Amino acid sequence: MLEKKIGGMIMIRQLDLTEVYEKNTVGKPSTPGNWVDSTPTYREVTRLRMTCGGGMGGAQWYEVIERIDLNDLMQRDYLVTRNWLGEEIGINLRYVVDAKQFTLATAKYDSQNPNFKQLLGVSEYNWLIKDGDTITLVDDFQMWNK
Repeated sequence: MLEKKIGGMIMIRQLDLTEVYEKNTVGKPSTPGNWVDSTPTYREVTRLRMTCGGGMGGAQWYEVIERIDLNDLMQRDYLVTRNWLGEEIGINLRYVVDAKQFTLATAKYDSQNPNFKQLLGVSEYNWLIKDGDTITLVDDFQMWNK
């Protein structure tokens, strides 16, 4: 779980880079509370699987970056871009194992549950979904990533 301070309040950015969310609905992550907006926002992104030392048996992780054409990506050795948080990053493309195109769906949830003080207030939730898919936010309880 990443935390980033925005406008004087803490917004927790929830994102599981390893999973692609395949349902078409997302329920409330906690109760009581409600979605801030009725629909998520969408951004096209590219997910890079990175490796270093030991090949695929060694360390690996994902980077989610602004959408880049895959043919253009293969013509480079090094890339300076922005990640999904908007931070400028440089990537040595010799350590990219694979690259896939996705859409990043983002929704804000205002939790009023006093039992989870770290989640009290507005939090941002993010899901990687297939291009062309959309998500409907519903009022039923559902773990945010299930």
